[in-house]
Amino acid sequence: MAKVGYVVYEITAHVLRRKDETRPLDDLNGNGTDVLHAVELILKDLSGESSPQADERYEQAFNIQRFRRSGRVLEIWGSAGPYGTTGNLTNVDSGNSRRYGIRDATMVDLRAMLIAPAGERTGLLFCERRGARHLKNIIERNILKPIGTRQNIRFDVLPFIDPKAWQKFLDSAQTYEISYIYRSTRIEDLAPERRSAGDLRMTVSGGVARRVGKVFRSVLAQMAERSERAEGDHGGVVIREVPRPEELRPRDEEHFDHERVEMQVGHDDAKRTIVIERGRLPQFIYDLEKDLVDDALWEEFLDHASKILSDLGSTLQ
Repeated sequence: MAKVGYVVYEITAHVLRRKDETRPLDDLNGNGTDVLHAVELILKDLSGESSPQADERYEQAFNIQRFRRSGRVLEIWGSAGPYGTTGNLTNVDSGNSRRYGIRDATMVDLRAMLIAPAGERTGLLFCERRGARHLKNIIERNILKPIGTRQNIRFDVLPFIDPKAWQKFLDSAQTYEISYIYRSTRIEDLAPERRSAGDLRMTVSGGVARRVGKVFRSVLAQMAERSERAEGDHGGVVIREVPRPEELRPRDEEHFDHERVEMQVGHDDAKRTIVIERGRLPQFIYDLEKDLVDDALWEEFLDHASKILSDLGSTLQ
């Protein structure tokens, strides 16, 4: 069975041609246009369609089954999946199979919750994640983008970066391997071409990896306490000083720029690879122990949203 979890995004509405100016989500155009009401209108039309919507550019199909609003919270039920190839659907127990064609989509049931606190400029989108699929792109491209076009704004839907979650995960995890990847600043003359030399990957495992992993845990703990945010980027959290152990430094360091860190962490039965690009933490995937019924999932999302909004100085009201 595919692992079930969820991911979180922050939503802001930017005035076109004035990227630093954002609008309250319950007043997108200065005349009281509420993002939740605008989303409801589109969801109503989509949920009334008898056939799924097909995004030909990305070869993705989706449908909206139903939705429900309560105050500043909108719950969404839908499904999504790819099409465009031919093959077989095969039962792994019986071996029975049937053909599917290029217009057949393999759809997965998915749920999402959109939260837009009254008077606030930042909202949250919680997306259930099944088998690496969720509704974020569907909601962004097919719902928020058309609203933005009509209201002369641009919605940013950016990953919520959570150093507290990464710290908690690393505290209970083992570090198996760490790689530092460097980009060469030297130019090779491969007449008649001139190009940059290849990347350099330096990797450690065992005791050295565990020691460096402890340093990263300490850095994340300090970041969680400070709740650091990247200037001008509501979705970014940056490690100011990426640990640079001697074992992972090139001898001719002046000829390389540090690109990213890849850490393989977790437990024997569940490992993750964390990729830190230019000091920026990746999005955290929150695992669920089991497949939750609707009310339990919504409660999980609301509890988590309350904590995030509290850190941002807001509430669900």
